[in-house]
Amino acid sequence: MKMMFKKSFLGTNIALVFGLVSIVAGLSMHGELLLLGAISMLGSVIYRSAKKRRLKLAGSTKLRKVFELLGMATVWAVVLLQNNLLVNFYEHPLANIVAPTWVTLAYILITIQKTQS
Repeated sequence: MKMMFKKSFLGTNIALVFGLVSIVAGLSMHGELLLLGAISMLGSVIYRSAKKRRLKLAGSTKLRKVFELLGMATVWAVVLLQNNLLVNFYEHPLANIVAPTWVTLAYILITIQKTQS
């Protein structure tokens, strides 16, 4: 539990809180915030898992990598399997283009960084 609040995981903690607030707001206001919150929370969990592997705080097991990739596939499936996809891209670009792209780029960057000694 202490590791959850380490300085090195500050960004993922902020993303988790942002995701939770967006989901709560999305339940009462608009579906875009619900989607944005879900993508933010899932992305932060995926990123945290990859960062733990990079920092050698967790083992780099095949199962962990599979769950990370399944999470990434889920992020994109939630976006791409919507009805009226092009309309959603136009009307709600933050939840449908920016957030999944940001999550993907962050995951790719953390996985290609060299492991710290």
